[in-house]
Amino acid sequence: MNYDRERNRYTARPSNAVFAQLMEGTLKKLECYCSTARPMLGGEVYLTGEEVCSLLRLSTRTLQDYRDSGTIAYCKI
Repeated sequence: MNYDRERNRYTARPSNAVFAQLMEGTLKKLECYCSTARPMLGGEVYLTGEEVCSLLRLSTRTLQDYRDSGTIAYCKI
């Protein structure tokens, strides 16, 4: 415990090791979230080109041809 003269009381401060562990845990949770999070724009979830190819079983060239011809609508984010 440390004495805080300004507030005239004792405060508990985590040690550097405890702080580092807490930050490491937080960082791992953020990395996990960021790797699986999908941005929602207007309530819609957008797919990557790779995801579309996988779902529709298309090659990337065929997907691009469909985009160019207007067969599949797309937007660039």
